[in-house]
Amino acid sequence: MIRRFVNLVEQNFPARSYSLHRLDVAKHLFYPSTADAEAANAKEEEIKKKNNGSGSGGKPKPPLPSSEGRILYAAKEGGHCLLHDADEGVICSLPSLDFPMGDIGRPHITFSVPGAGGPGKEHESLYVMRSDDDDGRSTGFVVLDFNEPRRKWQRLPPPPCADEPGGSSGTIKSFTVLDGGRTICVYDRDTTYATYCFDTASREWRHAGDWSLPFDGRAEHVPELNTWLGFCPEQPRHLCAADLSAIGGISQAPPLQQVWEDFNPPPKKEWSKVLNPRYPDYVLGRTKWWTAEAAELVNLGSGRFCTAKFFQIQGEQSIGFHVNDTLDEEFFLVLTGVEVVRGGGGEEEGGLRMVRHKSKRYSFTNDCSIDWVL
Repeated sequence: MIRRFVNLVEQNFPARSYSLHRLDVAKHLFYPSTADAEAANAKEEEIKKKNNGSGSGGKPKPPLPSSEGRILYAAKEGGHCLLHDADEGVICSLPSLDFPMGDIGRPHITFSVPGAGGPGKEHESLYVMRSDDDDGRSTGFVVLDFNEPRRKWQRLPPPPCADEPGGSSGTIKSFTVLDGGRTICVYDRDTTYATYCFDTASREWRHAGDWSLPFDGRAEHVPELNTWLGFCPEQPRHLCAADLSAIGGISQAPPLQQVWEDFNPPPKKEWSKVLNPRYPDYVLGRTKWWTAEAAELVNLGSGRFCTAKFFQIQGEQSIGFHVNDTLDEEFFLVLTGVEVVRGGGGEEEGGLRMVRHKSKRYSFTNDCSIDWVL
């Protein structure tokens, strides 16, 4: 099954409202075929060579393709929850949270897992976890089981890093699901520097190892490719792949198998000008560079994905030997359609290759920004 839309949730600050925009991926992010995409990439590389290689870059998130149009919203005040099904044009209420979790969105992580909890569980369960304790709350962890006749949010034991002395719950830096969704795996960056696994059937945590997952943020399991996809921790957070199938029996961090340049931001730009020839040291200098602040991966099905990267353009200005001044910052989102297919080398290399399709940029204003890509 191939998803038709990517959902963009836009926040309007003056109106204090959110709006949903649905992007047709076939029209805006993908060429008609893999061959067309490869031909376009070859043409782009040829243009870069002619230019001496100086090219330029053109709330909760249920990750499953079956949840394409379903978006959950939980209000900070009162814990009221709504489920918006954009495919059907329906909004329905869900049980309210009876304990503080804050707004469900960043910094929360979510998992929509079909059949979680063991045999007889045909419907999905929605797991929500706070990823940090910036506002003083401990790492909350809850589940809404759609198999139960009377649905309600159930508290779950928090990850072991929440029990560390001093009350700090750490920060969940990377996370994924294993064993078809039976196991939730998280890496704590701040307190224990360890990886933990949660069994959705027994509802117990175990220590997997004193190492980190090789991704930043969510890693998406892709069974048809027998791999996990996510983003590298280093800038500019390129798309990467790793095998996490043996995570329960290893003593060191699983290595990355492949790293692909899904979107390359322009190189750092430096500009300078002598303001007065009589004083050659009195130079006006400006520098600008792109930073990927966050990245999300949307699984569209059949080996196709949308990479969503939130960029910030930063800049500095200096005159002579004076301390640099910060230039105005720009914020925007870049969506890129990519295809991961077999045929990228032998099994020792993962046997996969990435084909980049189209990119689309959305600039933010003082009034509006895109908060989530689902």
